[in-house]
Amino acid sequence: MGKEIEMLILFNFLAERSMQSINEISMFVETVEKNTGEAVDLTKRVLQKIIASVNMTSQLVNDVFTTTEEQKKQRIVSIKDSGEYATDHTGTGTDG
Repeated sequence: MGKEIEMLILFNFLAERSMQSINEISMFVETVEKNTGEAVDLTKRVLQKIIASVNMTSQLVNDVFTTTEEQKKQRIVSIKDSGEYATDHTGTGTDG
């Protein structure tokens, strides 16, 4: 009978330890899920900021291009109006 009691005690101990392990694993999984969710949310916010920055940079580059084109057209008109164009085809500003 002593051996049976030892086996029951050992079985109860192992059952309790198994339950503790299950609870620990469950808590670990919940923490990983929470942290993963937070990481996904953070990544989403960072990517949204990157996209906004890229869009703003793209708009600035477009503005610079548009301004440059307008200045180029104004310079051509100015050159034509001043008569420089007829004598200067090299773009160096001298007769050449």
